[in-house]
Amino acid sequence: MKDRKILIVTTVAVTLEAFLLPHAERLKEDGWQVDCLANGASKSEKCRLAFDHCHDIGWGRTPLDLKNFTEYPARIKKLVARKGYDVVHVHTPVASFVTRFALRDLKKRTKTKVVYTAHGFHFYRGGNPVKNALFLGLEKLAARWTDELEVINGEDYQAAITHLLPRERVRFLKDGVGLDRAHYNPDAVPKEAIRQARHDMGLTDGDVLFTMIAEFNRGKRHSDLINAFAMVKDPKAHLAFLGKGKLMEKSKELCRSLGIAERVHFLGHVSDVRPYILASRATVLPSEREGLPRSVMESIALGVPVIGANARGTRDLLKDNGGWIVPVGGIAEMKKTMEKAIGTRGRKKASMVYCVFQDIKPNMMGVAKKVKGQVKHMSQYFDLSCLFVGNHDMSLAHTIADRKDIVLKDIPRSNILSYRVDGLRTAYDWIARHRPDYLYLRYPLGCPFSALFTYMVSRMGVKIITEHQSKEPYELRLLKKYHFMVSDWLFGRLTLRNVSLIIGVTPEIRDFEKNRAPHSSAVCITNGIDVEDYPVRHYEKPSDKEGVDLLFSGALASWHGLDRLISAMAKFHECPVRLHIAGEGEEMDRLRSMAEKLPPIHSVTFYGYLDKGEISDLFDWCDAAIGSLALDRKGLRQACTLKTREYAARGIPFVINYDDPDFRNIPWVLRLPSRPQIDIHRICYWSTNNRQKPAEIRAKSSSIISYEEKTRQLKQAIREILFT
Repeated sequence: MKDRKILIVTTVAVTLEAFLLPHAERLKEDGWQVDCLANGASKSEKCRLAFDHCHDIGWGRTPLDLKNFTEYPARIKKLVARKGYDVVHVHTPVASFVTRFALRDLKKRTKTKVVYTAHGFHFYRGGNPVKNALFLGLEKLAARWTDELEVINGEDYQAAITHLLPRERVRFLKDGVGLDRAHYNPDAVPKEAIRQARHDMGLTDGDVLFTMIAEFNRGKRHSDLINAFAMVKDPKAHLAFLGKGKLMEKSKELCRSLGIAERVHFLGHVSDVRPYILASRATVLPSEREGLPRSVMESIALGVPVIGANARGTRDLLKDNGGWIVPVGGIAEMKKTMEKAIGTRGRKKASMVYCVFQDIKPNMMGVAKKVKGQVKHMSQYFDLSCLFVGNHDMSLAHTIADRKDIVLKDIPRSNILSYRVDGLRTAYDWIARHRPDYLYLRYPLGCPFSALFTYMVSRMGVKIITEHQSKEPYELRLLKKYHFMVSDWLFGRLTLRNVSLIIGVTPEIRDFEKNRAPHSSAVCITNGIDVEDYPVRHYEKPSDKEGVDLLFSGALASWHGLDRLISAMAKFHECPVRLHIAGEGEEMDRLRSMAEKLPPIHSVTFYGYLDKGEISDLFDWCDAAIGSLALDRKGLRQACTLKTREYAARGIPFVINYDDPDFRNIPWVLRLPSRPQIDIHRICYWSTNNRQKPAEIRAKSSSIISYEEKTRQLKQAIREILFT
């Protein structure tokens, strides 16, 4: 007999079949007795195979249906008491509310733990205020009967810890209920199945397909997609709907009235959606409310981009470049994005290999994400592939290399010499096979082998473009990597000799590299980000708040100057200063030691690396953010760091001590003098009196810092410099 017992409760058996069978199997493997309770559970063959016991219950359609409170609570209570379940895990609105209501008294007499997984609260930003108030009230009531709450998106996590339960009783499931990656692997889907899916719809090789997978109900907003698709004038474009629902016939009628019925395919319920996703140029989800949409997860896992509305859940998944985010109800934007996805069929793009000699490790994820964002936007102008060459943490690497145009090459780090030689040889072999027009290279540091590499690549007729983020020898000296510093001083000029175009992210860096390679063309293109990847913060300073809260987000390196800030806090006694540090790095131990010696009025909190929901909470709470305060240690007077661009996108004012070409003479950027002593009084006064609203900061920054603008500048530089 199994020692531990769990009852999984949903409204209907279809939910169990679609989401929870793998979860049940894992629990059984761990020695649990796993039972289920749902409408139609005992009639489902899949449920009977997956669960030890299946119990039926005929829920009413809404939580307030009278039958749910007169007939079923006693049955649920009796079942749980008789079976002696250790855990009752509830899902879906009706089942979760009624079950928790039924067990509210039993929990006091037994050790049964009630866990609730919210697949998307029915109250949400932008929702009807009356409905939001009603559903929030019901969730608050049911929270009294809940031991642990699980949520699957950032907005719900914020709502849960604000309104429902203490933070320690709320779990943020970033991947929702999970997805079988082996099943949703493009290589696991037969090519014939994809061809058959297109054949069944009568598509030819030149036709472009968009697919939406969702039940036909009002919240999914099928009509938005139909109206947007009707505006796409390409006769080769087709649209497929997978799913059923009461609004299907109305959607068909809308297609007929718009004259697009011949190019829109209503396929009903499809048991295996993978061939249809892989047959598509993109999948589309215009819904106004989601938990963590499975169709988006499936599409991303299969490497097919998604056009998704900026709704809770959907935006959580698409922030990391899984596709495009458009406004909810944004029909014109959706139409424009579909046309972008269709692309420039028939026009040959110049080919480019983007090569990065970079280990993908936790402390380097910012750089890796930047490269991924660049690849996404550069792909609009070039036939692009990206090659990551390094000794990777593969679990992290696959979160970056989830696009078809990003390739991982894992090089064992046995010793530095073989590691460097093997990495450069791997990159050379790849370039020799593909023979691109351009090689875009994040500068790999000068050494005899990189000098030979650029020479041999240029001999193929490939034009080389290098990107420089710092004055490398100065940075290497600060990092005490003296052997690399000497190598770059000796061989940097030779490595750059065969480079056609040098890109410095500041004028200072551009001029430094141009001096090393006077024969090469050089331009300044500052760093950019995908602004839509970062949610604008929700900030309202409480009237009774005393002091200031400052946020630093990033790797803890000496050139960020947090030691200078903490030293200044130690001498400041006018008001409390609370520094929140999200990140890890080489300076962690030293900063902790300094923080322990601060006066009680101040505090420094170290969070480590945070997930998206948790870091968003800090942005919502803090008054201002800290950029880099010691770039002079790297020999730099100018910089354009990624963290300050994230700050601007989120709408938080920030402090720096250097010249950023994109942020000059701006009221929500405080530039301090470049000297060791930090004026903490000035920071506190400025952050307290700054009146710029988050949305204003974001709006004024977007056109300056977006990848779209930076990629346009790159294309223009290639056209004007390399071909003149």
